[in-house]
Amino acid sequence: MTPPLITCGGRWKARKSKSRFSDTKAGAIAVVNGTIFTIASGAAQGLTVLITRQPWMLWPVMVCSVLMVLSTYFALRCLMPRIRFPKKGNLPASHTFFQDVADGFASAAEYGRSVVAMLKRPQAARSEVVGQIWANSRIAAAKYRNVRQATRTPSLAILGVLGIVVIGLVG
Repeated sequence: MTPPLITCGGRWKARKSKSRFSDTKAGAIAVVNGTIFTIASGAAQGLTVLITRQPWMLWPVMVCSVLMVLSTYFALRCLMPRIRFPKKGNLPASHTFFQDVADGFASAAEYGRSVVAMLKRPQAARSEVVGQIWANSRIAAAKYRNVRQATRTPSLAILGVLGIVVIGLVG
């Protein structure tokens, strides 16, 4: 029988891999959005003429612009997640959360001694692993929400831009 901690570790590695994929996807979305912004800024004069001839076109252009800005915002939130977890009061620093390690230990030797002492207490070690899995799950869930939003909003904007182009060509 596989020990539960090893099984959990295998799942954690799979989720960590998926979290990296969301980072890659968010980066690609940010690049595509930047390209679209560049093309749109080059076509600004044409849009101005179109809006002058057909003033109602201002609204679709504005909506598409807002959607692209929102998409970029969500992509950046995925790439730079906010890591805020409840304060633990007077509890000792975590041995697995990078910020606690950086803030709670002055040297690698001090950290090493603390880890060795913690590993001698199985319940403390289990709590550390469970706490880190929980924290990583929260971060990954936030990344997925943001990358999902970053994917949806430019899709709507691109459909809007295609609609504007078609109307511009027909009208």
